[in-house]
Amino acid sequence: MSESPTSGKSAQELLQMEAQQFRARRRTYGNGAIADTAWNGWRLQPDKLLLTLCDSTGHDLYDLQIQQFTSSSRILDFLVHVSKRGWPGIDTGQATIGLLKAIDDILRLQTNVCAGGANQQLQDAQVSELINAYVQRFNSA
Repeated sequence: MSESPTSGKSAQELLQMEAQQFRARRRTYGNGAIADTAWNGWRLQPDKLLLTLCDSTGHDLYDLQIQQFTSSSRILDFLVHVSKRGWPGIDTGQATIGLLKAIDDILRLQTNVCAGGANQQLQDAQVSELINAYVQRFNSA
């Protein structure tokens, strides 16, 4: 049985490993968009408050206004909607998982939207603050 790569590591070492992995995954684009490769093609355009699905050549395929992600039911509705769409050259399952990861990274769902299984309503200002906080974490990693 092999040992886990995190076995015997201190909390500080684990945090450093996580930050290093994130730095390796993050991407920036000329139009101001940012992304994590774990988002499977989704890019955050913080100035426009958009999450945009892009194909492998960087062409925009689909935009979602983040300001609409104000409750767990709204987020679930968007996830189901995306899962039923189809785009040439896009694995819809991976796009749906990527969207969930992006939304969770940005809005921190279990803290701000559905803590303990209770639906919480976000206001536009809160969504904007969470986007700004994510962009700061992204840029400082």
